[in-house]
Amino acid sequence: MRSSVLRSLWASAFFLLVVAAGSAQSQEPVRAVVSNEGDGTLSLLVGDRVEKTVKVEGAPHNIAAAPGNGLIWVTDPSTHRVLAVDPERGIVKTFDGLGRRPHGLAFTPASTLVLVSFEGDPRLALIEGENLAVVGRVDLPAAAHNVAVTPDGREAWLTGQREPLLMVVDLRRREVSRVIRFDEQPHDLAFSPAGRELWVTVWGSSRVYVVETKSHRVVARVEAGATPHHVALTPDGREAWISNHASHDVSVFDAGNRQRLRQIAVGRDPHHVAFTTDSRWAYVVSEADGTVALVEVATGQVVKKIPVGRRPHGVSVR
Repeated sequence: MRSSVLRSLWASAFFLLVVAAGSAQSQEPVRAVVSNEGDGTLSLLVGDRVEKTVKVEGAPHNIAAAPGNGLIWVTDPSTHRVLAVDPERGIVKTFDGLGRRPHGLAFTPASTLVLVSFEGDPRLALIEGENLAVVGRVDLPAAAHNVAVTPDGREAWLTGQREPLLMVVDLRRREVSRVIRFDEQPHDLAFSPAGRELWVTVWGSSRVYVVETKSHRVVARVEAGATPHHVALTPDGREAWISNHASHDVSVFDAGNRQRLRQIAVGRDPHHVAFTTDSRWAYVVSEADGTVALVEVATGQVVKKIPVGRRPHGVSVR
């Protein structure tokens, strides 16, 4: 017991040293933002503490921090809103009427375009990230749950909300280029950094599929925990992390050979996962606990559980 406490203290202290060193070199400490559905807030984190809470009302669900202008993008399915939020000024623009139940968020490279998927309408909305103008819409064969953009920015891939589909959108032509039918209902998706593979979770099972993006074929299937929810790959491409909603843990896989490396208990009902850009630390949201677990990627050790708002869901590193 004493040794585990000491290890946790040492790991937490080491994280703070890393943050301090990164801050001294780049003038920017590690920052993350968390959406809290239960109290209509965003928690702004610096390292392992909450620096600020921003009120946005409603039930902020998914969240993504734009790498360019520093805006935070939020979808709120309960009010059918998409929000652009400045960490200091609060909401700078509200998008109403784009579609029912906006859910997924993704950026093209350099955050030129913000892509929004809708659980209630078969469409993909395109928003210009700098001037905050809606610049297009792509009609889809079915409503979509989540969306991800290939690293080269050429395609957007979406999981069906109620249909067992993967939908591929050509972003230059702004049209659906391919529909891939699945045997099971896909949920979340994430590309490898090189864009050669796409990892796809299946809600209500324990399975995660790996799709080769060039051939559009399923090339592997791995077993995670119970009800895999979110999937994220480390920025260095070495590992895939899957949060398991029903088993309250994270499955970590070697992204190369697809072998499971470890299971990490992070808290009840884990949702989204985000990594620091150096792939050394992960933030994992636990909805039922109202916390974000700070995890050392190399060891899988939870060094701290950070209290945030009620029912946190999304997390993004800024």
